Amino acid sequence: MTTRGYSVLTANNGNDAINLAKSEHPDLIILDIVIPDVGGAEIAEILKENLGTKNIPIIFLTGLLSKKEEEQLAALEKAKQEKEAHGEIETQHPGYLGAQDTFYVGTLKGIGRIYQQTFIDTYCKVGFAKLYDRKSALTAADLLNDRVLPFYEEHDIPLLRILTDRGTEYCGKHEHHEYELYLAVEDIDHSRTKTKSPQTNGICERFHKTILDEFYGIAFRKKIYNILDELQVVLDTWTKEYNEERVHSGKYCFGKTPMQTFLDSMPLVKEKILNENLQAEEACLSG
Repeated sequence: MTTRGYSVLTANNGNDAINLAKSEHPDLIILDIVIPDVGGAEIAEILKENLGTKNIPIIFLTGLLSKKEEEQLAALEKAKQEKEAHGEIETQHPGYLGAQDTFYVGTLKGIGRIYQQTFIDTYCKVGFAKLYDRKSALTAADLLNDRVLPFYEEHDIPLLRILTDRGTEYCGKHEHHEYELYLAVEDIDHSRTKTKSPQTNGICERFHKTILDEFYGIAFRKKIYNILDELQVVLDTWTKEYNEERVHSGKYCFGKTPMQTFLDSMPLVKEKILNENLQAEEACLSG
């Protein structure tokens, strides 16, 4: 690989490989299954649980497998396939991963087409929604700038990455695309759903179903809205109740509201951030 211009780092045992991956954050990891002290499958599990290395692709190259190692490798592959099939999202704490999507509300007389930009924190399920008369990269970035990032900044935690579909409002050439530029400026990683697999952003789809049944279906029966700002005011009221009063029974919430889950998870966030900072400092010192 060095003959083709790649920079290659090597480790002689499993522990060295783990420490090297955490300190250097390579673009690709190539592992043998049979490694002294820590097996390749176990190394992969450890790296996939670490915030700084979990998204690094891993390739296994080996000519010899024990039965246990074959089972470990098969289990890893099966778990990956099941998560992809069910659209499961890996998240570790508030701010770790947000999901963003565009929801077509409908056409209102005097206004035209109405689109909702939606953002959901995948850990605590705190949600944000803002209405626009168009679907564009600029409106997608505006939701983050106007509602989402100020929320995280108020609580002194970073937003690390965002998951979107591959719509034109989210994806494009970085130098000419307002949304991609905004993420780059704010140092937010951008993950995209798999091609032909929109269900992998199902957390937004579930929110859209809820808001359609519990808000829009009721609001449009009660009143005719001719001004977008009027509809936004009542949407903000509903969203506040969703975040602060509506309990969730799903993973991480355990019968609490999204906002309570967010606040209760603050120690976890601080611990994760502290650990990552310490790892970065150790990497700088060792380098």
